[in-house]
Amino acid sequence: MVTRRAHDEGIAAGGVWAAAMGLVRRHPVALAVPAVVLGMVSQLAELLPDEVEVDEVVAVAISTYFYFIFIAYVERVAHHGADRPLSPRQVLRLVREVLGPAVWVALIGTLVYLGASLLLALLIVPGVWFITRTALTVPAMVVEGAGPAGAVRRSFALTRGHFWLALLTAGLVLLGELVAESWLSVLTESPLEDGDWALWTLGGLLTAALLCFTAPVVSMTYARLARASAEAG
Repeated sequence: MVTRRAHDEGIAAGGVWAAAMGLVRRHPVALAVPAVVLGMVSQLAELLPDEVEVDEVVAVAISTYFYFIFIAYVERVAHHGADRPLSPRQVLRLVREVLGPAVWVALIGTLVYLGASLLLALLIVPGVWFITRTALTVPAMVVEGAGPAGAVRRSFALTRGHFWLALLTAGLVLLGELVAESWLSVLTESPLEDGDWALWTLGGLLTAALLCFTAPVVSMTYARLARASAEAG
């Protein structure tokens, strides 16, 4: 029974990934430009002098915060509903609409995610479980207007009975984001000190690519499970 459920949800997860890549294909500029901006802004912490110590944990926390800001923005793009690429004017309007609320939403998402990451560092299996079950907290806040506690409960409710689907989609990209950002924070050093500008720029672009191709997976996972919840009544 468990094997059958995992198999079915594995197939459904493939549909989620396809829908996420479809979102990227429909709105390449609307996703890529903000992703590059946030990716390069997240690299600014690396420019601080050695006297201002910003260790890898802080760098990862900053990158995670911008990651959740981008997820909040992607939710607005996904719910815009346009099959044609968004115009520059529409993109600017969405950015203005989401920027204020996203600051608060991303903070909550970052705190939940860092708590889950701490649990992951202590206990791998419970950490993976908690990251997966709370992966839809930010989408629930953006789309449904839920508060912090309500959004966490909503994420748990949506992923209940769909753990494998959530793990192979939103859970997987959030775990990958943690690994990738940890690696990038170690790889890049301040070009104002001993680092290299090319490597610093590459770090920002890699962060942008990570944003652009993984945040839509979280959004489409939420859409898929929210639809399943509504159909179940």
